Amino acid sequence: MVQAEQAVAQAGQRATKIEMFFDTTSLMPANNGVRPDLTTAAGKSLFGMIHQFFTVVPRQFWATIDGRPILVLYYAQFVAAYAWGASVFGPMIIGDVAAIGPGIDNLAVAESQGRHIVVDRSCGDLYQREWN
Repeated sequence: MVQAEQAVAQAGQRATKIEMFFDTTSLMPANNGVRPDLTTAAGKSLFGMIHQFFTVVPRQFWATIDGRPILVLYYAQFVAAYAWGASVFGPMIIGDVAAIGPGIDNLAVAESQGRHIVVDRSCGDLYQREWN
């Protein structure tokens, strides 16, 4: 991935910025089968591979906000002291961790869940407002 980004940049083209998607399903096994509390130092210590990822990807290729790399966490079910629902309820900020969502239309699973939820994405405008 880094080599591809470097090739694009060397060709004088604008390289895509890279953020990290962190699969939180890996956290429980790393924490002896217990959902880690990401608001604690012990919970945050499980994120060592995030640091490793961003040491491999040169800073010039990072997707950032205020100079800090963007990290996307997967489903909150695998951690403690955090909640799912930013796509439905709006931004959620707990300590130094924030969750945002681009909107939702759960029609594909609404029948099994018994409730159809729609939060209009507004062609990406909702997601931009959430980031702001």
